[in-house]
Amino acid sequence: MTGNTAIQQHVGEKVEMKRFEYEITSHPAGTFKDLIYFCSEQGVCTLETVPSDQIKRMEGILNERGRNGWEIVQVTFGKDGILAFWKRKVGETINGMASIPSQ
Repeated sequence: MTGNTAIQQHVGEKVEMKRFEYEITSHPAGTFKDLIYFCSEQGVCTLETVPSDQIKRMEGILNERGRNGWEIVQVTFGKDGILAFWKRKVGETINGMASIPSQ
């Protein structure tokens, strides 16, 4: 089958694109008071040591959001706290609750 034949066979078919919604949550540094991360004056941050209770706290946030269909995309650390970037499919039903379709 050539590329042109494949295109011709798909003409007229309805193709559904996946749609996502995004959310950004902030978690103040005080929320993770024992989490040790260092930020230089240039804004470069690194984790030095993560106590086990803080790992459990982070797991709790990830699991709670994950149960509602959210997937973590990125986490950034700054001197004032943590920003978490989340996404989930629009219209997905999780635990009996549907996400609201974006307009």
